[in-house]
Amino acid sequence: MTTIRYSEMLHNSAAKWGLDVVPGRPLITDGPTNPYQQKILPTKETLQFDTGSRHPTETRLFRFNGQWGYCLSLHVGNWSTSYGAFLKFCDPYPTREAAIHAAARDIIRRIKGKKGVGKLAAWAKSLLEPKQLSIFD
Repeated sequence: MTTIRYSEMLHNSAAKWGLDVVPGRPLITDGPTNPYQQKILPTKETLQFDTGSRHPTETRLFRFNGQWGYCLSLHVGNWSTSYGAFLKFCDPYPTREAAIHAAARDIIRRIKGKKGVGKLAAWAKSLLEPKQLSIFD
C-alpha cells in the first residue's frame, strides 16, 4: 500500500468513527504524525473458541464514540491472521449485536475453503443465531 493510500485510509477510518478529519487531509502515517489514534483501544468483551492449539480464535469487541467494533485473532492449523482494536482496521457498527454478526461473517469468509475448520465454522455460525445472541443482552 502506498503512503498516500495509507494516509487516506487513516483519514477515512477516522471519519467513519466520527472523529473530526484534519482539514485538507495532509499526508500522515502511523506514529507521531497520526492525529487519530496512537494506542490500541481497550476491549470490552472477548468471544473465544478453543482451536485445540496454543492460540484460541478470539473476537474482541470494543466501543468508541458510541459505536462498536471488533478485532480478530484467528488460528487455523498453520495459518493465522490477527489485528488489534485500531480504528484503521475496524469498521464501526451501531450495536454490539451488529459487531458480533460482522465478526462471525468475517470468520466464516476467512476460513472458507480451509481444511479442518468444521467446528470453528459451526461456532462462528452459532454467533449469528438469535438464541446465542440473547446471552449478550
